[in-house]
Amino acid sequence: MSPSKPDPYAYQVEGVKFLQSRGRAFLGDEPGLGKSKQLLDAASGRTLVVAPAMVLDGGNWDDQIQLWAPGADVFQAPYSGLNAREKTGKSKSATRPTMALHPDIKQLGRIETLILDECHYVKGRSTFWTQAAQAIARQADQVFLATGTPIPNWPHELFVPLQLLFPHEAKRGGRFGSYWRWVEQWFYTAPNQYSVHKTDVLGMRRCNAACLQRPAWDPCEHYHEFVAENLGDRFLQRLRDDVLPDLPALTEVQVRVEMTPKQYAEYRSMKRDYVAEVQGSELVAWSDGAKNVILDKMTTGLGILGDRPSPAESGKFQRLEFDLSSRARPTLVTAHYRASVEAAAQVAQSVGAKTRVVHGGTTKAARAAAVREFQQGKCDVLCGSLETIAEGLTLTAADMVIFVEKSWKPSRNTQAKQRIHRIGQTRPCTALDYVAVSPRGGRTVDVGKRETVAAKTDVQVRTLTAAQMVRLL
Repeated sequence: MSPSKPDPYAYQVEGVKFLQSRGRAFLGDEPGLGKSKQLLDAASGRTLVVAPAMVLDGGNWDDQIQLWAPGADVFQAPYSGLNAREKTGKSKSATRPTMALHPDIKQLGRIETLILDECHYVKGRSTFWTQAAQAIARQADQVFLATGTPIPNWPHELFVPLQLLFPHEAKRGGRFGSYWRWVEQWFYTAPNQYSVHKTDVLGMRRCNAACLQRPAWDPCEHYHEFVAENLGDRFLQRLRDDVLPDLPALTEVQVRVEMTPKQYAEYRSMKRDYVAEVQGSELVAWSDGAKNVILDKMTTGLGILGDRPSPAESGKFQRLEFDLSSRARPTLVTAHYRASVEAAAQVAQSVGAKTRVVHGGTTKAARAAAVREFQQGKCDVLCGSLETIAEGLTLTAADMVIFVEKSWKPSRNTQAKQRIHRIGQTRPCTALDYVAVSPRGGRTVDVGKRETVAAKTDVQVRTLTAAQMVRLL
């Protein structure tokens, strides 16, 4: 027996009409606004839903199809499963993707509606799955792109989605027929300092210094112009506060947690060495420097202290132990690094909580079981990596999310909160953000990270230099 369907919201009805009237369209509603329902309601004929493997493994699309389109001709495939594979010869089991479509996809025949969920996965022009998606899209009557973060990293990564939306303009001489011609129109470029064969795409030509100072939640007018002039009437985006004013409140609390003496002593030693090494250098971006990552991990208790510290070695895990001990409802715990997720799970288990783990190293079956058990109330604590939790999961069984760590990507942190604070949530929600400080409450890279992530976009954070990192310490 299928579950009863709740009445759609007015904006969802509007979204379905928008998709059906365009045929090829981009739905960019914020996470938690029910994009899956709108996409399924707008679909017709044989439909293929393509989504990240982690999203499909979590069972979200199974649930949505059962609720909104039971019995419909709908199939699912991960992006990584669009291409056939061939043996590499290195071992009996080693394979690599090929340009050909996977036999299971071919067997479906003609796809009338193609849904690309979390469509920023097709940003790479040369990836096999992007080319497979383009081949399927060319034959489809309807192509719907959907993601809550239309431009998660660099604006120029919008090129492939534009080609999918405007196939007649993706031909030679068309507006989207040449990547580099389009890039030169919109962005500054420069020779790559490490390779004469590569060119770096920089900021938008229309932007100025003032644009770069705007916070992530308030993009400049040039960004809006870029979206409007490229996507035109094929793009629809609604914000949660505008269309769901009655959603239960979300309270965000920053919890300042002192490092333990041992933890801080080793952090301070590493910081001293780091500053001496990179002072005056403008070459190393934070994501490229191993010591940058070590410093970041050490605020949690990882790094030199080891990948699985006991609560006695980490201020954050001592606080997590305290908070979970008093919890009676399901709780989502998330962190940036996989080792932190595993350590958080050990803390949860130590207080007697039934705990499941979800991250990039979790098997497909285990991910699906973990999410289902959590939503069904059979699991007390779900510990997940931000990369996994942020995309496509509904975790409304929890009314609290604890950030042991934050991502350097502002959009990923926002999406993680919206896993619990979305349609279907009936309780007020709380987000606890653990921020490590020195034993005297002083500044650390964790403090600097929060300031930077709050004030900058994903693009700006990704280009922090080593010298800028020093100022965060």
